[in-house]
Amino acid sequence: MNWETVCLSAVFSLISAIVVFYLKNIYDTYLSRKRLAKALLTEINTLSKVYQEKLEDDMTYSLEETEPDENGNVQYVQGIMLVDSACLTIYDHNADKLGYFDLSTIEKIVTLYTLIRGHICSINTWNAMLNNTKDIAEFVRYQGVLRAEYIKIAEQADITKECLKEVIDTPFWRKRTFWSE
Repeated sequence: MNWETVCLSAVFSLISAIVVFYLKNIYDTYLSRKRLAKALLTEINTLSKVYQEKLEDDMTYSLEETEPDENGNVQYVQGIMLVDSACLTIYDHNADKLGYFDLSTIEKIVTLYTLIRGHICSINTWNAMLNNTKDIAEFVRYQGVLRAEYIKIAEQADITKECLKEVIDTPFWRKRTFWSE
């Protein structure tokens, strides 16, 4: 074996190793993107299901007057679930990985979760109002705000779920990359 053959073999081995490493990195990123899309889709579906069940049970956004107490005060009781942003676990713990998706998908995901966080604040405001406000007109107005927020979230959830399903269903060889945008 001569020196030229050894050098050519080394260069070919080095190039082969780089190509294999690059392709493995692309495939691992594809799998990570797909797994994250499945996890986010599962979280969105679960949140939608739990929240919709509460709405169907007519527990959310409803007011019922209690019997007046000895001073004639009436309390308003509602069955809304207490929520906080802890229910957004998948999104919160993987926000740094949204870069796996194209910009359009990222915008849809962030928009949905921003709407959800805003709605959580509104629900908590509603709960505080029930404990501190006696003005039924304000309850009714805020009830409309909550319903409008929910409708917007449901619409955005459908858009986001379709986008995530597309990511999940896209085969490896047809994946979108940062240079295809």
